[in-house]
Amino acid sequence: MTQARLAWGDPTSISYETSSKGKIEAWVYASSAGVRALGFANGKLIVIY
Repeated sequence: MTQARLAWGDPTSISYETSSKGKIEAWVYASSAGVRALGFANGKLIVIY
C-alpha cells in the first residue's frame, strides 16, 4: 500500500467493504480526467478499477 501511495498519491477517499475475500479497502482517485480506484485485501493490491 505504501508503494501505491507513492506512485498514485493520496486518494480522494477510502471506503471499506466486506466480501468473500475478507475486508476490502478501496482507494478512490477522482480528477477532471475521471475516477479510478485501487482495491486492497489484507494489505495487498487485488484490483485496479
